[in-house]
Amino acid sequence: MMAGGDESSAAIEIEADVKSVDDGVVDFAVWGRAEIESELAELDDSNERINAVADLFLMHNQDDESHAEDLCALWMANLRDSDTHDRIPFLYVANHVLFKSFKAKSTSFQKALLPLLPEAVSLVSNSPADRDTVLKILRLWYDQTLYPLDAIRVMWKETGEPLPVAWQEKHTRKAEPASEHVEQVNELEPDLPMGLKARAAHPVVDCLKQIDHAKRVVEYLEGLLQAQHKDVMKMATSKYFVTAAEIEAKESPIHLRDRMNHAMQVLHIRNKYMQKLMMLQTKLRETAQAQLVDESAALERIEAKFEQCDNIDVGLADLADHRRKYPDEVVASSKSHVNGYHVDVDDAYTCTSG
Repeated sequence: MMAGGDESSAAIEIEADVKSVDDGVVDFAVWGRAEIESELAELDDSNERINAVADLFLMHNQDDESHAEDLCALWMANLRDSDTHDRIPFLYVANHVLFKSFKAKSTSFQKALLPLLPEAVSLVSNSPADRDTVLKILRLWYDQTLYPLDAIRVMWKETGEPLPVAWQEKHTRKAEPASEHVEQVNELEPDLPMGLKARAAHPVVDCLKQIDHAKRVVEYLEGLLQAQHKDVMKMATSKYFVTAAEIEAKESPIHLRDRMNHAMQVLHIRNKYMQKLMMLQTKLRETAQAQLVDESAALERIEAKFEQCDNIDVGLADLADHRRKYPDEVVASSKSHVNGYHVDVDDAYTCTSG
């Protein structure tokens, strides 16, 4: 299935809780969107259902990128609408589609799924029982080089779990001379607290989780800024000529500019999250108002249904009262239906009187 090994070694076997891919030949027939929607609606964690849905994704216009994007958007919409404990089969489907399309040397689904997978991983990881399986799938994708490490790292952070040591940027980045090394803004991101970054399906809960995460980041950066401020002030008042060991350790005023630049970069990130907090607060108000409007509309629809039910109950009560008052009409009505045929009441009266 994969380069650098036989098909058996490349099969997707992540212990007992990750489904293995069938290496059978895919019949590229023409399938309709309605059938795929029906299969996604009935998806469960059985191998048969997962393989069936994965094959449906691959059977029609496999190399058509627009078709792959439509199918992946449909897959993501059904994943968002599913219950928390029913989402892991959707990730199994993506796992099968990725490996089978990779075996067929097609990259359309690989490209179409990439922007959707971080959110998908986050939604599936909301179930603690499925989080370990998600981590195993991500490790497999990294081992089989389905996606580059940067993409796998982004997905991993959405689980809320700490990055493996070997995947952290400070371990994968090439060593640079001490005099030329200046930390960049994006290099601080792996060190930020990521525990609350997982998304939620409910928009209000999702917004609250993002606010909590941004608050944690701001608190973390505030402490970092305070420590860097003390170091800068200490360096600014210390002697200029120091030992070679202090110069190599960047603890002399010679490196004051680098320390200042680093502190300014941290301040820039802190300000970015402060702005994000303000935007999230506005978004929270707007989202809550929209939810209230939707709930009010839903309540109005329910009340309208209740009114219809009340009218039906009143009508049935009137009908029952009418039957009690005029039982002869009920008898005549019952006699007017003989063997399933409708007979006019006047004709029936004429026949009986004759």
